[in-house]
Amino acid sequence: MRELIQAAAMLGLGVAAYAAPSSNVLASLPMQFEQDSHARWTARAPGAAFLVESTGIQMIAGDRLLGIEFNGSRSGHLLGQEKASNVIQRFHGTQHGVVQPYRRVTALGIYKGVDVTFYGTGNQLEYDFNIAPSADPKSIRISFHGADSQQLTPGGAIALTVGDQVIEQLPPAVYQRLDSGEILAVSSRYRDLGNGYYGIDVAKYDRTRELIVDPQIVYQTPIGGSASDAVTAITRDARGFLYLGGYTYSNDFPFGPISYSIFRQDRDAFVMKLDPFAPANNVIKYSTFFGGGLYEDLNGLAVDSAGLIYLTGTTRSGDLPTKNEYSKFINENDHPYVAVLDPTTDGSAGLRYSTYFGGSGSEQASGFAVAGGKIYLAGWSTSEDLPTVGAYQSKRGGSYDAFVSVFDISKTNKDTLVSGTFIGGTGQDMARTLAVDPSGAVWIGGLSFSSDFPTTVGAYKPFSSDAGDGFLAKLDMAGGKLLYSTYVGGSAFDEVKKLVIEPSGRIAAAGYTLSPNFPTTSNAAQPAYGGNSDAFLMIIDPQQADFTKALIYSTFFGGSDGEVPYDLRRDTAGRYYLCGYTLSADLRTTSGAIASSTGGQSIDGFVAGIDPRVSGSSALFYGSYVTSPGYQIVQNIDVDRDGYLYVGGLSTGNVYVNGPTNRFGDGNPDGFLFVIQQ
Repeated sequence: MRELIQAAAMLGLGVAAYAAPSSNVLASLPMQFEQDSHARWTARAPGAAFLVESTGIQMIAGDRLLGIEFNGSRSGHLLGQEKASNVIQRFHGTQHGVVQPYRRVTALGIYKGVDVTFYGTGNQLEYDFNIAPSADPKSIRISFHGADSQQLTPGGAIALTVGDQVIEQLPPAVYQRLDSGEILAVSSRYRDLGNGYYGIDVAKYDRTRELIVDPQIVYQTPIGGSASDAVTAITRDARGFLYLGGYTYSNDFPFGPISYSIFRQDRDAFVMKLDPFAPANNVIKYSTFFGGGLYEDLNGLAVDSAGLIYLTGTTRSGDLPTKNEYSKFINENDHPYVAVLDPTTDGSAGLRYSTYFGGSGSEQASGFAVAGGKIYLAGWSTSEDLPTVGAYQSKRGGSYDAFVSVFDISKTNKDTLVSGTFIGGTGQDMARTLAVDPSGAVWIGGLSFSSDFPTTVGAYKPFSSDAGDGFLAKLDMAGGKLLYSTYVGGSAFDEVKKLVIEPSGRIAAAGYTLSPNFPTTSNAAQPAYGGNSDAFLMIIDPQQADFTKALIYSTFFGGSDGEVPYDLRRDTAGRYYLCGYTLSADLRTTSGAIASSTGGQSIDGFVAGIDPRVSGSSALFYGSYVTSPGYQIVQNIDVDRDGYLYVGGLSTGNVYVNGPTNRFGDGNPDGFLFVIQQ
């Protein structure tokens, strides 16, 4: 593989790009200003959030609140200018609507004959004082609040110290525009007025023309959110748009339509639609938060041919926005939600469908797919009364049972649940992943502690090892039938984390195993167990009449410590890509890796490419760490027809090889996105 190119994103705050040379995508985007529900003007940027007022600015920088005050000013009318080309949809709690962002906001008449205009790029907020010919620039007085210290630097800037970070108010740029359009600079400097106040001294200028005073606020800190954030889902549509989903705790998460607040909100889900190959000022096409008063995560993301965005996860909030819902209420336990968003429609119409789903116990959503106009959801439940329709198994068999539920949003309310079933034995059974084949049959994979998990005649492995086994099961949801089911694993613990259906009908599964005798094939890329736990990739043909020939391919992937995969994708050539995390310092890497060795202290991400058509160690055509001095997990991977890999996850360190500096290192994880060219 060649080096990283184009878009690499720190989503939690900041998106950066790797190109040749590398560039910072979000840092070059125009700042957007919006009015919150209290008609206040706000803006968010990588590492900071702003409340703009006619009398000054309030800024959240990390966990600190800073203020810039225009002393002696009067409250002027705030006017949005230069509408942004996009609108921002707001889905939060029971409130939903649309926000029109603007590129600039102007406060009129804050001093006699003086307006102030706010604008910015990336995480740099600027404001210009527009001084009418008859006005006096000496009327401007500025003070700063919330910093640990402040001083005029030898270069003429005002430096504010905030913990171990520095925010600088750069020396003002003062100029006039001539009729020809030429800009004529006017000499100027800050003047310390004492007691924390600063004025602006201006040299002689043409008092028949408007004078513009342009200070800049530069937030000099590594880019990142002030709290924890993660990218947990990646998908693409047929037009090449990239969709990211995840969760955030950050008040200053960029481009999110939430009300300005100095207090940290509980965890919300987020969705972003990106064009990673667009010009920098047009990368983000859509973004929204989705959440309620407590917390949400996001475990599944999909987009259909019409551009509708489907998401699912687990919530404990009782006030999610619902629409055409199967269920409007939940108890205080964890339960799945399912939502459908239309990023092209303004206002409440942008929420097409949203529902809770669950019973009197608790549930976790983990597998998700959209096919044939239906939404497929899998997970596990402790509820005796989880709703089922046309079920293969209508009652829970053990303390935890896997479930599969199917929703049709062309219907309304209770009719939207068109089929649903438990599947499990008398122990604990959990579905981790789901896929739908062209016939509409549903494959699920996961983990079973049941010795009596239902298996079918001709199963590859019909019996349990009693140590915890992976499983693969195929269901006809419309007919309530179990078409194929088998255990997967060796003599110790095994778990299926992700599966892919091949065009031939064979099923590929990735997971991890503690079994040194996990079955491998003679052409395995790594036939021997590495140690502690290893990732695995296996391909099973359920159509084989002879179950002893059902295992088509199987290999370990791992070093001498532990590996756990999180995602699996197949390209059009039949090659597979795994990603996850590793504890091993001796994981096998290949030429062109992002990082050929670990630079971390505990947990590193990994990306691996395996070609099952190639025999032996050469089948590993790509292997790389994703590493930093912190910890990182690669949670998602996708591949397009041109061979670009999309890699997302979370990290507490700087995972960029040669890209921008960011906020990493404060102990809070942030999401990241790489786009890698093979």
